Amino acid sequence: MTRSKSVRARLLVVDDDPGMHTLVHDLVDNESTSIISAMTLAEGLRIASRQRVDVVLLDHLLPDGEGLDRIADFIAHDRLRPILYVTAQAGSKTAIEAIKRGAFEYLSKPIDFKLLRQRIAEAIEYRRLTQLPVLMDSLSSEETDSDILVGRCRGMQEVYKSIGRFSTLRTPILIEGEVGTGKEMIARAIHQNGPCASGPFRKISSKEFGDSELQIELFGGSYAKPSAILNCGGGTLMIDDIDNWSVATQSRLLRFFQSHSIDGISTDTRIILATSFKVRDLVQSGKLRNDLFYFLSPYVIRVPALRERQEDIELLVSHFIQRIAHVSSAQKEHGPPRVSSSAMQLLKDYDWPGNIAELKSVLQGVLTESRGVVLATDSLMRFLDGGRSTGFGFDSQQLNSKTLPVTIQETSIDKSESGQTWDLRAFVDQQVAMGTERLYDQAIALLDEKLLHLIMQHTNGNRVRAAKLLGITRTSLRRKMNSTLQAELGTDSTDELLPDDEHA
Repeated sequence: MTRSKSVRARLLVVDDDPGMHTLVHDLVDNESTSIISAMTLAEGLRIASRQRVDVVLLDHLLPDGEGLDRIADFIAHDRLRPILYVTAQAGSKTAIEAIKRGAFEYLSKPIDFKLLRQRIAEAIEYRRLTQLPVLMDSLSSEETDSDILVGRCRGMQEVYKSIGRFSTLRTPILIEGEVGTGKEMIARAIHQNGPCASGPFRKISSKEFGDSELQIELFGGSYAKPSAILNCGGGTLMIDDIDNWSVATQSRLLRFFQSHSIDGISTDTRIILATSFKVRDLVQSGKLRNDLFYFLSPYVIRVPALRERQEDIELLVSHFIQRIAHVSSAQKEHGPPRVSSSAMQLLKDYDWPGNIAELKSVLQGVLTESRGVVLATDSLMRFLDGGRSTGFGFDSQQLNSKTLPVTIQETSIDKSESGQTWDLRAFVDQQVAMGTERLYDQAIALLDEKLLHLIMQHTNGNRVRAAKLLGITRTSLRRKMNSTLQAELGTDSTDELLPDDEHA
């Protein structure tokens, strides 16, 4: 694989202390990293908006304000730009708030020089990996020739850091993540950025073989069957579904890891293992040998499930719909794809049991039917887990064009214990007469309010039971209840009014 000439990373240091600029210049490799200096927030923001900036080192207190208040501005035009936030209040509310507002990492004063160098290197590697094309083999006509690791949540930041640490090694790696989380893409990123990049990348699924067949496939055997490990010499072999392995197969692989040879034949093949189960659960259940686990445990990458990456949903949706539009001639006819705010909320509220793979599939299906615009219609809800309950208290199959008028005419919802009801048909007639252009959003907001009121009454305020009845997560329930409270209080505050409580 031919590698393009590396581009120097651009590090913007926003600090009013000239000594910090000198320190950073002395700490980093100036052949690979260019330092840009700014003494004020205004100057830093001006540079960040006009030039390519890969990483920002931002001080807390500056002459024209607090860096905390401007983190969002530094990442407004580039959400994948890591911010290293420097504060003298480590462990305090300020440090925590910096992470909440989008900082990649924070460092406390007095500065630990070794840690500062390490964090800068990690931020630069994170930036590089988020821009990294991951080449895929055997692409269909509906796919592009590359994809990109997307996400800036804390879990994905750890994944990027692990890729950066492990890619330069030849040690075996174990990737843990649910089905559909992108384990193969991560394995390919490790392969393409490591010493095996010039060799082949091959993937084997253990589920395709019986145990004896798997051993023959991996290590060679009867009928001069070549060993997949030896046959992939100089490259990377990814072996999926290790939870299906017998003790004998695990023993043979452990011996290979220790000797780097099979039947006396040495090989430099790199092995990347993957499982859809939690590794510690496999050990506890006896499906994974303790000695193999201890050998692999320093080199485990845990890929977060999509339900754990809610802050990445918008970024992922934007990435995938642009990709779909780029490869689909049908989408090109209708201009750039768009997603309504209510549809985006549905996507955020959904639990995504199929993870990234399911998100891509849903968006592909909806965009095909909707001609480039994703709306919160029955089409979207039908694609979400094949018509599973949407969490709004009704099934998507009830919302087709034939049943909708009847449902509106016959629906009334209790508003309080006094027996007062909400006439949905009257509400629709009123809003239509007023010439509204937001009927769907308004109706859903009212339905949310009244449905939540009824369910909370039914569960005596127990939010855990309420979320289970509604078929949504407690995080989604809490957000909906907060939105309702903010509307009643007439505030746009984003402060959490209802804290998360396991026993609420």
